[in-house]
This record gives sequence, structure tokens and C-alpha cells, in this order.
Amino acid sequence: LDVGDVACAIDAGSTRRAVHTVVIHDDGHLSWNGMPVADDAELARRLSGLHTTPPETADVLDIRPQPAADYGRFVKVLAAAQRHGVVDVGIHGQRACTPRRID
Repeated sequence: LDVGDVACAIDAGSTRRAVHTVVIHDDGHLSWNGMPVADDAELARRLSGLHTTPPETADVLDIRPQPAADYGRFVKVLAAAQRHGVVDVGIHGQRACTPRRID
């Protein structure tokens, strides 16, 4: 694993787990740990390089859609992660919730 590809690491007991961040930008393009992802084939290559077993030590994929990101694009990224066996996914929305009354 190239250290430059690891955004950060988390401790899981005595094991450090790599965390990889995918940002889904408002215009639909992706970035992986701050670096642009050229296309879906590159995303697949990056996902296939993640350590996925055993689950206790698997790499973590942190998906961060920007506020106006297309939901369909988000679903495609999530489905690609599933196809590549990613077992630990975090999703962090960046959209503010506005309280409203529900009648």
C-alpha cells in the first residue's frame, strides 16, 4: 500500500486500519484522498486494491458526497464498493438539515 494513498488510519484494538476518502463533487467527478479520479475504471482499480479481509482489519472507505452531488452517482460508487468486497463504509453527508414542520 502506497502511504500517499492513505488519508488517515484508525485504531481498531491493536490493529491500525487505513481510511480512504472518496469525495463525490457537485459536478459528478470523484477524488480519492484528495487526488482526482479519472473515470470509473480508475475507481474500480483503487477499490480492488483495498484490504478487505478479515473484516476486523479491513480498510475503511469514507464516502463524502458534496451538497449538490447527484444521488445516482453516489449509488454507483456504493455499488462499486460492494462489488469489490469493501466491508466497512462510512457515509458523511455535507448537506445541512433545515428543520421543518410536518403536518
